[in-house]
Amino acid sequence: MHTKLLEYLRENIISNLGESHINENGLLGGAFGEVVALFLLNRQLGLPQNYAERFLDIILEDIHHNYLMPTYCNGLAGIGIGLMLLAENEYVELAADALNDFDAYLSRAIEVFSIQGNFDLLHGATGIALYFTKRSDTAIETSREALTAYITSIKKALVKTTGDDGTEYSWCRMKPDFSQEERNISMSHGLSGIANVLAQIYARHILPKTEEKKVKEMIEALTRTILAQRIKFTKYRSAFPSYYKSSDEHSRFSRLAWCYGDLGILATLAIIAETTGNSSLSTRIEPLVLAETTRRRIEQTLVHDACVCHGAAGIYAYFRHASSRFSDCVALHDAERYWKDYILALPVDRLCYDPISKSYNKQYNILNGYAGIAMSLLDDNSILDKLLLYERI
Repeated sequence: MHTKLLEYLRENIISNLGESHINENGLLGGAFGEVVALFLLNRQLGLPQNYAERFLDIILEDIHHNYLMPTYCNGLAGIGIGLMLLAENEYVELAADALNDFDAYLSRAIEVFSIQGNFDLLHGATGIALYFTKRSDTAIETSREALTAYITSIKKALVKTTGDDGTEYSWCRMKPDFSQEERNISMSHGLSGIANVLAQIYARHILPKTEEKKVKEMIEALTRTILAQRIKFTKYRSAFPSYYKSSDEHSRFSRLAWCYGDLGILATLAIIAETTGNSSLSTRIEPLVLAETTRRRIEQTLVHDACVCHGAAGIYAYFRHASSRFSDCVALHDAERYWKDYILALPVDRLCYDPISKSYNKQYNILNGYAGIAMSLLDDNSILDKLLLYERI
């Protein structure tokens, strides 16, 4: 059943890449991510890489002739990260100067996004910062310069507020018309994505000591802010809202998902605890993670399909990663099995749900389609864990 589903997903990815003329080349949201999944699928299934190599050549050639966004989700930052991960896992060879043009373009782009106040993980400066975090493995000076500029900009964008108890909190000014409604604490577009990448930068220890100190202070401030948004799980069936803790109780519940809601937030807090050596934070979030294992009914999860972004594959990947860290935790292993079985039990025509059209249809990218579902089901899903920031990149 498992192998048959992987074969089905592979055949559909190949068909889509062959028919789509590859005009959306992103890592998480486009054809490049499908190619990454194809490389991984071929290795697991013991098949040659000729299709994957051919489609990769087409995408890389297309980059030289067409404008491409700089972002992590749909542009060059994501493609660069994907190429580094493919090379690291010996799927492709990457020349020493292969990403030099990426570096130059993305150094300008991260500055522009920062000036605009766009610190979004998927579509802004933070996703490019993630690229330079990974790039520091092989281009430390270029990466250090770009990351130092990013840190300076994001520090200026932090807005400090004081809680009723006198505690100081920090929010990132994401737009010029900053308001409470825009205080997003989730992974895909909010504070958790920013804090996660800052923690990964900090873990590299590539910045000057003064800058590293700033990074740690920002991580601590954002962690306080995120934790302060915690709500009563027994009442709302989620530990955090997607945005700030609104006075409107109807907006407090959040879905069980990577993008918005508890899983992305808890993954970030775990990364922060690991990279900063904060054992008290690790102890604090353990019961929150265990509580998530009890969410199964659709009214508790809002899960309609198997996709990574807001569906079962992202949840399965989360619990699979968590259970590998806590191998003696029965509840985590049970949740891992439940969400894997959920995916395998779905009819193939109900794997991907479009919330806009409110219908099921074939989709192919990592976040919302077959590529991400396939990557979650592989024996080794370490690359997916890194792309979702469940694991340090």
